Amino acid sequence: MPNKYGYPLMPLQGFGAYTLSAATNDDFDFVYRLKRIAYREYVEQTWGWDDQFQTKFHKNSFAEGNTKIIRAGDQPIGSVDVKEGDASIFISGLYLLPDYQSQGIGTKIMRDLIKEAEEKKKRLELEVLKVNIRAQKLYLRLGFKMEERDKEKYFMYKDQK
Repeated sequence: MPNKYGYPLMPLQGFGAYTLSAATNDDFDFVYRLKRIAYREYVEQTWGWDDQFQTKFHKNSFAEGNTKIIRAGDQPIGSVDVKEGDASIFISGLYLLPDYQSQGIGTKIMRDLIKEAEEKKKRLELEVLKVNIRAQKLYLRLGFKMEERDKEKYFMYKDQK
């Protein structure tokens, strides 16, 4: 049965259960719709939502090599964008459909990325909009430090031990 966004609900096999698959060009539209559903309220509060600008931004920033599709069974339920550098791993986006939020999936993905960063001895970094208190609480709970980036965003990071 589809949810109000037109995506079928899939039961998760255990708390925080998910799989990742590499994004392809076929995922472009899903990822844009996902960002629009999961992130629009924060963008509206910060800058206002402009469909033309957001579409252009998505076309310029969508990269198959950096984007993974989060799945419950075969159903796409989110995406995570990660860029790895020499000394750091930067999470440029983590989005879940609302019906799959608050089920431990985001926490599990973040813990898996923390583990990967620890194994590679790299700093884990991200930016978060100041209006996105929910995400800030998650990252702080996971041990990230927070610094002022600009008037709209915080820079958050987790150094490895």
